[in-house]
Amino acid sequence: VGGNLRVDGTVSANGGNGMNDRSGGGAGGSIFLTAQSFAGSGLLSANGGVGEPFAGGGGGGGCISIWYGATSFSGTTIAYGGGGYGRGGAGTVYTRVSTQATGKVLVDNSGRTGAGTGLLPGPLELFDLTAQGGAVVSPTYSQSWGNLLVASNASISLPYGAPTITLTVTNNATIQAGGIITGDGTGNPGGYGTGAGRGAYSSYGYVGGGGGYGGYGATVARSEEHTSELQS
Repeated sequence: VGGNLRVDGTVSANGGNGMNDRSGGGAGGSIFLTAQSFAGSGLLSANGGVGEPFAGGGGGGGCISIWYGATSFSGTTIAYGGGGYGRGGAGTVYTRVSTQATGKVLVDNSGRTGAGTGLLPGPLELFDLTAQGGAVVSPTYSQSWGNLLVASNASISLPYGAPTITLTVTNNATIQAGGIITGDGTGNPGGYGTGAGRGAYSSYGYVGGGGGYGGYGATVARSEEHTSELQS
């Protein structure tokens, strides 16, 4: 839009609902709006569709991107995952003032935890990231953000089996009470990797991984730890 864009009605690209037994909901689509100014009190929606309730998963939320010179929009912008046997992951809402070098990304799933929302690293843009409303952000690559807010019922969860991922925040990072950043249980499969436990047994039982010994604990960790305990 070359001039003012005013939305008091609805602009939507929602995914379709599952129609057959065990069918999943469709993913939300994408909405990309640019205007000199953006106003109104309407609805922008790219929600995932609802899966068949007994076995169909909900569709993931879509992507909404809004670029403007100025805004007074007071409406609602949502990209929620759809409901179903398993709820779909939240989509993303990106907003950016045309004169600024970076924008903001909101990941919100309407208070309901679902599948993870993958994020690819932006093209040389340190956007601000906010995760809220039960969203689970699952970056598959290292990320750099300007500011980070993880609200009380949201999380950043590193995916299982991913390579080493570095999360960098150049300005401020806030993890509210109940907000989570976790890499729990995302290492190598059992029996593999430098931190794998070995089939060694003692009166203390079988030995776990030796991360505290630089990843090579195993039987060495067992003998040294037991020796120190006996000495103490």
